[in-house]
Amino acid sequence: MTILDLSFFLIIAISCVFVKVRATDESTIFDRNTTATLRGLAMIGIIIHHIHNNVGLNSPFLGQVGYLATALFFFISGYGNQFSVNKLSREDNKSHFMWFVNKFTKIYLPFIVVYIISYIYIYI
Repeated sequence: MTILDLSFFLIIAISCVFVKVRATDESTIFDRNTTATLRGLAMIGIIIHHIHNNVGLNSPFLGQVGYLATALFFFISGYGNQFSVNKLSREDNKSHFMWFVNKFTKIYLPFIVVYIISYIYIYI
């Protein structure tokens, strides 16, 4: 274990002390603050993984942490999306449509814009 591995373990351990997992109702054990904290830790892990790969550090743990952090990020994000969809009324189709439009404008619209810009930059 290198000093980088040890420092990453310490950051995760100290962060886990401050994360409070508590039951807010019968259907979930994670509240919004807990999932935001877990997503933040996953983002830090992904950033550390990219820095590790681009700088060329030699750490066996940090080389693999990005895969686990990516899986955790997508799991927590999907959990939050499913929870927000379940809160919508079952009979109101307009609210489901507006939820989809909101997600589309937040996620896919910037993706499409960046994709077009990068395509123009690379191929033209």
